[in-house]
Formats: sequence, structure tokens, C-alpha cells
Amino acid sequence: MKFKMAVAIAFIGLLMVHVEKANAGNCQAKLVGNDYGCSYVCTGSSNTECLDFGSFGVSAPFDMDDVGYDGVGACICADTGSTKSPKFDSSSSTFICTLDSFPGAYVGKVSGKHVTGQSVYEDGETCLFSCTKGANGC
Repeated sequence: MKFKMAVAIAFIGLLMVHVEKANAGNCQAKLVGNDYGCSYVCTGSSNTECLDFGSFGVSAPFDMDDVGYDGVGACICADTGSTKSPKFDSSSSTFICTLDSFPGAYVGKVSGKHVTGQSVYEDGETCLFSCTKGANGC
């Protein structure tokens, strides 16, 4: 019985390592656990905000918290491949997030210590954002 339990635990451990390695190349591995100080230029205004990426209970892949402004949103890494050979949630740099508190979305790209992208909201306002890891007191 102890041997079977040890084998089962070892198998689960190997499975978890496999899942971690499968996600290691996508944008989630680069974003989760990091926060970014961002400058926004919008159709109606300009401001600075903090984006925090982690697991906040909104979605299975990962979440984004636009601290103090848009709230928490569910995120995925963009899909790659084709309709004949799709690779879901696989982009190494491009992410897409929806907002949980009201209709809106973020599309962005992570590259080293920087995140850039665009947000769009239900009233038609759009913003361009540029962020640096850990900047602006985030």
C-alpha cells in the first residue's frame, strides 16, 4: 500500500512538472507575480496606473488587476497556430484580458521588463498604455 501511494505521489509530481513546463513558454509565465507601473493616454484623458498579474480567482489561466481603476479581469495568452492546428493560450508575448466589473478589454504584449498595449471600453473610449515592471511605486 505504501509503495502504491509513493508511486501515485511521484506520478502526480511528474504531471505537475509537465504542466509547468508546458506553460513555461507562454506569456503567463512572464506576467504572473509581477506588477507594472503604466502610463495611459486615452481618448478622453491621460493617467498613470498599476497593473498586477496573478491568480485572483476570476479565471483559470491568470488574472490582471488594474489597481484602483478598472478592477480585476480574466486573462489568457493569445492563441497561435491555425484553424487546422490551433495552439490555444500559447503566445509567448501577447495577452488578452477582459474586465470583470464592466465591459472592456485589454490587449497587450510583454517584452522583458515592459508591457505595452491598448484597452477599450463599452463607451468607445480607448487607451494606449506603456508599462515598466515595478515602476511608479507598483
